[in-house]
Amino acid sequence: ADAGVSGDVTLELDLGTDGLVTDARVTGSAGEAFDRSALAAVRQFTFSPAEIDGAPAAVRISFTLHFLY
Repeated sequence: ADAGVSGDVTLELDLGTDGLVTDARVTGSAGEAFDRSALAAVRQFTFSPAEIDGAPAAVRISFTLHFLY
């Protein structure tokens, strides 16, 4: 059986008060193709909005996508 191809891409995501991704940057590359796929994917994600003192807040998080083909 083929071993498959895998890679982990770590990104820094800026999330708006609505939980949508407003910006994304690769901070840990797995190669250009994986990086492109990761950026395209996270831009479609919706997170639960962060809260600071009970109010929705924009935040920056680190997020890793694991690929296995």
